[in-house]
This record gives sequence, C-alpha cells and structure tokens, in this order.
Amino acid sequence: DLFSPHEGSISLAHLADNCRLCEDGHGIVGLSCQLSTPDATRIVKRGQVKEARRHFAHQAQLRLSLPSSPNLSVKVFSTGRLQIAGCHDEASCIEAVKIVAEALN
Repeated sequence: DLFSPHEGSISLAHLADNCRLCEDGHGIVGLSCQLSTPDATRIVKRGQVKEARRHFAHQAQLRLSLPSSPNLSVKVFSTGRLQIAGCHDEASCIEAVKIVAEALN
C-alpha cells in the first residue's frame, strides 16, 4: 500500500550524520534529533536549532530558511512521514519537501 506509514523507514542516524547545512542563503540551516542505540542515547544539534526540553527518538527536527518562508520547521519521522510548519504558501511547502528529499538521498 503506497500510503501505509509502516512500509518504509528513514535512517535518522544517516540524516543526522550526513545532512549538509546551508550556511549562506536558503536551505536546511539546522538539525536536531535523539539517536538511540543499544549502548547509549545521543543528542545531535547542528546549526540553528531552538532549545528543546525534550527530544523524541523517532524523529529529526529540521530548520529551513526559504525565500518566502524564512523560518520553516520540518519534522522527519523514522516512518518517512513529514510534518511541516511555517509555510506561507504551497510553493514553499513543495520546495521544503524537495530539499528534505535531497538530504535523505
């Protein structure tokens, strides 16, 4: 089933370790997540991220800056689901999805 949330999975560890942050201009400007292994739990914070009291084990929080939406938040869940907040229009939402897809590949 194409829309089943349990068919695919995203490696949040791969995203946390390999996601390139954009230091000038527009794109992903921050990343935070909690990575759990059998031995320990690791909190990853890179770039421009808001302070959080809690981090959740099955998601990564990305901060994006786009021309029409300079403060966009994207939660990437380990199931592949995205939750986007801060889009000012449909075009910026589509651009955010494309940027996150590139970061995952």
